[in-house]
Amino acid sequence: MLASTRPRGGDRAGSPGLLGALGSFARGVQHLAPVWVPCVLCAQIALLGLRPALAEQRRLEQVEVELLDDRAALLDTNDELDRMLRAQGDAIFVARKERKVIDPEEHTTALVGHDPEPPAGTGTDARP
Repeated sequence: MLASTRPRGGDRAGSPGLLGALGSFARGVQHLAPVWVPCVLCAQIALLGLRPALAEQRRLEQVEVELLDDRAALLDTNDELDRMLRAQGDAIFVARKERKVIDPEEHTTALVGHDPEPPAGTGTDARP
């Protein structure tokens, strides 16, 4: 008899074995590539790019509020210091300040033409 040209162990090329299953899987992956590649890309952006960026944005917004508060306080301090600097250059302010240092009991805020009340116990109730 003639020897068969078939290899021993059966024909594996046409049977659904391990190689056939891998080939089928590879064709399926290749066929669905237009679907899974964008999904993987979106997942990578969402997990590795978008979340950290959003967390950083929230952190920076909080820091911005703190910095704006600090800036407002510094501007108020700057305005107060500017006012004090202008006052130090005013001769009337300097004279009043020196007078207050000499006699701190003296009131320099009396209105012009206003008579202060007489001290208690002088016995005069009538005003001039």
